[in-house]
Amino acid sequence: MTSIGDWAFQDCSSLTEITIPDGVTSIGECAFVGCSSLTEITIPDSVTGIGRATFSGCSSLTAITIPDSVWIIESYAFSDCDNLTIYGYVDSYAQEYATENNIPFVALDKPTTTTTTTLPEETQPEENNGENQPDENNV
Repeated sequence: MTSIGDWAFQDCSSLTEITIPDGVTSIGECAFVGCSSLTEITIPDSVTGIGRATFSGCSSLTAITIPDSVWIIESYAFSDCDNLTIYGYVDSYAQEYATENNIPFVALDKPTTTTTTTLPEETQPEENNGENQPDENNV
C-alpha cells in the first residue's frame, strides 16, 4: 500500500489512534475527515503529501508529528482541529504550514549523526641521541 485513499476512514468516530505504515507516500483528500475521537497520529518518513481536508473535523486531535519528508499539506488539512499542536522540524514545510494557519508548532530536535575517526596507532619516537634537541639558549 502506497497511499491512503480519499475518504478512506470518513466519519469513523470510534477511531482513536492510527499507525500509518512505512511505505505510505500520500494521505488522500478527506481520508480521516470527521474522525472525532482521533487524538494523536505520527506520520512516517515515507509520506510526502497530506491531502485536502485530510483531518478536518478531527476535533479530539491534539498532536500530530510531521516529518521533513512532507513537502505538501493541502488546504483545510486540519480545519476544525482547534486543540491541535503540530510537531516537526525547524524550517520544514510542517512549520511553514503551522505558521500560515495559526496552529501551535513545537520544534523537534534533528537526529544527530556521530562520526568516529580511527587514527593510526602512534609510533614510538626514534631515539636521536641528542640530535635535534632544543638549544636551551633558544627556547
